[in-house]
Amino acid sequence: MAGLGQLWASPGCRWMLLVAVIWGVAATMDKLGVQAGGSVLWVLSLQLVIGGSLLGLSLPGGQASGPAAAKAAGQAGTGWGRVLPFLLVAALAGAVGTVWQMEAIRSTAVVHVIAIKRLSTLFGSGIGVVALGEAEGRRRLLAAAVMVIGAATVLWSALP
Repeated sequence: MAGLGQLWASPGCRWMLLVAVIWGVAATMDKLGVQAGGSVLWVLSLQLVIGGSLLGLSLPGGQASGPAAAKAAGQAGTGWGRVLPFLLVAALAGAVGTVWQMEAIRSTAVVHVIAIKRLSTLFGSGIGVVALGEAEGRRRLLAAAVMVIGAATVLWSALP
C-alpha cells in the first residue's frame, strides 16, 4: 500500500487520524464552552470530566484494568518519585497551554487557532529527533515543515 493508504495501514496512524477528526469537532465545542463560561472555567470543567472518566476506566472493573493494564504497569519499572517531577511539569504546561489556547479561541476564528497550534508538530518532531533520537529525523522534520507551510497558508488567506 503506497501513499496516504499507508497511514490507515499503521495502527498508530489510524488512531491519530480518528483523534484528528475528534479534535476538529472538539475545537468548535471549545469555542462554545469558552464563550459560555470563560477560559479557566471551561478548561477546569473539561479536565474534571476527562479525569473522572479516565479514573472510572482505571478502577478495578473498569475497561482499562485487567491483565494488560497490570502488565503494562509492571513493565514501567519506575517509581512515582522518578516520574512525579515530569508529570507535574507536563501537567502545568498542559494547563497553561490549554487556558491560553481557549483565550486564543475566544479572540479569533477556530481555524486560525488550530492552524497555529499545528506548529507544535514541528516542535515535537524536532524534540523527538534531537532529544529522543527518533529515526528518520530529516524526513520527519521535512514532513512537519510541510504541515507548517499548510498552516501558514491557512493563516495567510485570512489576512485582509
